[in-house]
Amino acid sequence: LLSVVTTMLDMAKIEAGRYELLAEPFHISEAVEACRAMLDHSAREKGVTLTARTNRNLAEVVADRRALQQVLINLAGNAIKFTPAGGVVSIDATVVAGKLVITVSDTGIGIAADKLATIGQPFTQIENDLSRQYEGTGLGLVISQELATKFSGTLSADAPLTGGASFTLSLPVAP
Repeated sequence: LLSVVTTMLDMAKIEAGRYELLAEPFHISEAVEACRAMLDHSAREKGVTLTARTNRNLAEVVADRRALQQVLINLAGNAIKFTPAGGVVSIDATVVAGKLVITVSDTGIGIAADKLATIGQPFTQIENDLSRQYEGTGLGLVISQELATKFSGTLSADAPLTGGASFTLSLPVAP
């Protein structure tokens, strides 16, 4: 219940233009590891392997650590939720063409190609026979998308025909 209230409050702040970002320098590997550590227990309880890999040469980033970690938690939490036992969820971070690229991918139930366009709409969850059993507010991806925009970045989704899904957060690297 507390996470639902927090999610609703975050969404209200974003909609009102009152969600303030506090930029600070930090190593992205710390944020990725904090997310992994926070979600590792729930992943193991479900029988899902959660991995985190960051490029060793990543420099410090200047961003709002709490907001970036919230995005990672939203993405990885969803991936764990929609991945059955025996599956894998990976959080990967690297720099590509001057952008910090963080990808959360899973071997879960996937997303139908015709449903990709509805991702990020408030209070919307992708429904099919497999996903209908999962609960949530339908705001995690909306908040993640809004925060990516506040970071001057993008959040994109991909669902390969072979199954699973991946969400990629791309952020400019600060000078």
